[in-house]
Amino acid sequence: ILQAVVQGTAQGMTSDADTGTTGRPLFVVAGSCPNTFCGMQAIMYCQMQDDSLDFWWVKPQAGSPEELDAETLAHHRKGPAKN
Repeated sequence: ILQAVVQGTAQGMTSDADTGTTGRPLFVVAGSCPNTFCGMQAIMYCQMQDDSLDFWWVKPQAGSPEELDAETLAHHRKGPAKN
């Protein structure tokens, strides 16, 4: 995520799973999870296609904590990928 932001290639990298609106990550806040049960989550702030600001949790893969779970690049308000 950070590499795409710095290189200016992040446009359309994120989306809202409910509306299909795409977005561009602006920055990520690491270490913001409020408890020890959630692991290495971070909050990603995005400028959405309609110029609104949205944010949600991005998470590592369950079986590979060093790898980003690509499903969390989209904002899911319900279901197994809820973030």
